[in-house]
Amino acid sequence: MLVEGDELTATVEGTITDFGTVANKVTGYQVKRGETDVTGNYTFGESVDGTLEITKTDDTFTISLADDEYVYDAKDHANANTPA
Repeated sequence: MLVEGDELTATVEGTITDFGTVANKVTGYQVKRGETDVTGNYTFGESVDGTLEITKTDDTFTISLADDEYVYDAKDHANANTPA
């Protein structure tokens, strides 16, 4: 438990940009009291890594652009009527 006013920040690594699952690994901690680093006042147990997941959906999305509409298909679309 943190002392009142202390703030814990965890540093994690992991990225995902497409459908699927990847590990989200905890790489460090910092505890601050205001601007003062008080991490040394704490003892941390074993961290538990997480998972980042993007789930594909069968739902469709319609995108409106100026006077055109597109069903989302992950492709670039242009509209000559879009103001510059």
